[in-house]
Amino acid sequence: RFRQFNQVDIDILGEASFSAEVEIIVTMWNAIGKLGLDKDSTILLNDRRFLRELMKAAGVADEKHDSAFITLDKLEKIGEEGVIKELVGQEIATDSQAKSLVEAVGSIAELELGSDVETVQVPALGAELSLFDLGAIASQVREIAPDIKISFTPTLVRGMGYYTGPIFEVSHTASGSSICGGGRYDGVVGRWLGRDVPAVGFSFGFERIVDLVSLPEEGQQLKVALAYQKPHEALAALHLREGLLAAGASNAGLLKAPRKMSAGFFEQASSLGYNRVLLPSRYLEVADQANPDFATLLEQARILEN
Repeated sequence: RFRQFNQVDIDILGEASFSAEVEIIVTMWNAIGKLGLDKDSTILLNDRRFLRELMKAAGVADEKHDSAFITLDKLEKIGEEGVIKELVGQEIATDSQAKSLVEAVGSIAELELGSDVETVQVPALGAELSLFDLGAIASQVREIAPDIKISFTPTLVRGMGYYTGPIFEVSHTASGSSICGGGRYDGVVGRWLGRDVPAVGFSFGFERIVDLVSLPEEGQQLKVALAYQKPHEALAALHLREGLLAAGASNAGLLKAPRKMSAGFFEQASSLGYNRVLLPSRYLEVADQANPDFATLLEQARILEN
């Protein structure tokens, strides 16, 4: 176990739609691929809201949910009997509740997430539970990165209690723990600002990754911001990003634009390190094409003055 560690974080603030989760997961997978770790890595995906519904269906009291999460997260380490014993021993659940809960997560562990999968039947609990946005997220991510490996993991908890929605980790066969992970944490930023601010983020475990790879040399310096205002524009931009990177961009990121774009927006893009901006009017039509001309699309990007 690492007693001291460094993290490399990426966060998206202010985006309430699941396009933020899609971008975060695809970004995470792109980085893993560039480091040569994708062959032996899998994205583990779950949702804190689903976990709470699971606990309610099992009869676990609301105030004991967080304790139950911690124990459930140990399933691979201590096994089913160990989890049942701990749940009962710490008075988190009765014996029958604990057994039903363990049986429930085992029965749905092989579920394949897709755009048409919105709920899951859990016979052990006699319930049908919502999967919230997990199916849509997995479907969109696979469209953008077809080689990605995603596993619905009902025992995935993530230790931080501030997560409020989808949570995810990357598991690597040569690592004893996840090499990166994160999730949605709406409400946390708002505690200091006094207003709601939706947020999604993840962290790379620097030491764990360094143990597995050597970092590549820095690539080309064409850095493109895909401006968007609406969720469908963000999803279209995400579908184009891989092609732009293959066509010569060293970085292609999404940047939320104000309702009325002004010189200040382009100055912001420049201050973030971008030297090109693609507007929705340029890329939306291309996103619907079967074989987009990414090289031409790059040429149509607005050049920023540094």
